[in-house]
Amino acid sequence: MSRPRLGWASLGLVAKGTTWYLVAHTAAGQRTFRVDRMASVEPTGLPATRPAGFDLSEACQAIADEIDRMRAPLRVRALIRADMLPV
Repeated sequence: MSRPRLGWASLGLVAKGTTWYLVAHTAAGQRTFRVDRMASVEPTGLPATRPAGFDLSEACQAIADEIDRMRAPLRVRALIRADMLPV
């Protein structure tokens, strides 16, 4: 089984616990990739550049927030009668 070839521009490396992630810009937007899951990489010879105003810490927090939001996509608001609650 061949793996897909992805094109991306590196924005930074981040460690979360013992796991390293590559934060990158792709055609689909900003994404993270677990470094230990990369089968291979090919250098382009081009320098890595970050967009003006890019903050790696803020980007990582935004990514973590989005992952948390996707894990729990449902929000529930419920009403219950007071006599149904345990005392």
